[in-house]
Amino acid sequence: MKKILFLGIILTALVSVSASAQEANGSNLRHRHEMRAQHGQITRFERRRLHHDQFRYHMARRRALRDGFIGRHEHRRLAWMRRHDHREAFRFHHNNRRRVI
Repeated sequence: MKKILFLGIILTALVSVSASAQEANGSNLRHRHEMRAQHGQITRFERRRLHHDQFRYHMARRRALRDGFIGRHEHRRLAWMRRHDHREAFRFHHNNRRRVI
């Protein structure tokens, strides 16, 4: 009885950790972009550009995973895209432009 209870608790903990990790990957980034747009920190064009870049990254990752594993060159390209997106988001956030409305 103790074994079944213990395994059930461990399984529940693992599922909840993996679900929170998956949620933190995509939806948190989108939420951050929307909050910055609502507070006037980025313009509509900048927000659209960030969403487009995020979509391009996800499509490139899906294309890289198509054969079942990500090779060295694919990994470098994805890392470059991720770094570029972070730099661009930082630049948009700190460029002192404000939304008109």
